[in-house]
Amino acid sequence: MRVAAYRGEEVIPLTTALGNFAAEGLDVEVSEFASSSRAMEALLGGSADVVSGGYDHAIRLAAEGRKAKSFMVLCVRSPLALVASPKADVSGQSSTLTALR
Repeated sequence: MRVAAYRGEEVIPLTTALGNFAAEGLDVEVSEFASSSRAMEALLGGSADVVSGGYDHAIRLAAEGRKAKSFMVLCVRSPLALVASPKADVSGQSSTLTALR
């Protein structure tokens, strides 16, 4: 399996270095790219089978009607952000997130 990962992404290189892919019987070839956008280009161009990158790319592909599957989240902390309109007055406000579904 050919995996495209962006430089700075830690899970794929660490998993490879620890031998976890091999322990599961997976023959993985990792290629590093300068950004997750470049890694996604490798997938779309056919030089990678899997991309490790931001799932915003998977959302964009779906919006464009392209076929791809997001099948695993590789982070412990959520990469989500709460985003407010520039017109919203959120100064001094607080919020609590009790669950992600």
